[in-house]
Amino acid sequence: MSETRTPQTTAEDAVRLLDLLAAESVETWVAGGWGVDALVGHQTRPHRDLDLLIPLPKTLTAHRVLLAGGYVMESDWYPVRFEMIHPAGRAVDVHPIRMEGDGGGRLELENGDWWRFDAEALSGRGTIGDRACRCLSVAAQIRSHTGYEPTDKDTSDMKVLATRFDVQLPSSYARATGGTAAPSAPLRPE
Repeated sequence: MSETRTPQTTAEDAVRLLDLLAAESVETWVAGGWGVDALVGHQTRPHRDLDLLIPLPKTLTAHRVLLAGGYVMESDWYPVRFEMIHPAGRAVDVHPIRMEGDGGGRLELENGDWWRFDAEALSGRGTIGDRACRCLSVAAQIRSHTGYEPTDKDTSDMKVLATRFDVQLPSSYARATGGTAAPSAPLRPE
């Protein structure tokens, strides 16, 4: 892969990867930009990577599947997350989630704090291409996009969710999208 080539992960790439992981009994929840697009049922913009929450005990299996599929490590912050990229340009960002007995889970953050997802947050269902997938719920997607200065991609993703699901966005997004705002609290990991 050329040094200047920007990775891009298509719907076909995402479906292929989800199928490979499912064949090895690796549970996944789609997050990030593809998670937004899964919720609305169609692709709304190009995506650099596929963000996946994967239960911690299955992350080594996922790593093995990715290596066998030609992916190489791009960034390793394990157990917080790791990114792998394929020479053809597709990429995946794996976020190990520690599942809890109530159906929720938590992610370790780079600063040592924890981000908690309750069972509702992990209840999202969507489609990429013709493939059904689990993803973060609308509320969890919005919550995950707070606590920092939104990028143009973030703003676009939140506008898609607000339009499709008629939800109010935190003030940092409502101003940028011209919509109404719900009061937004700063990001506080649990």
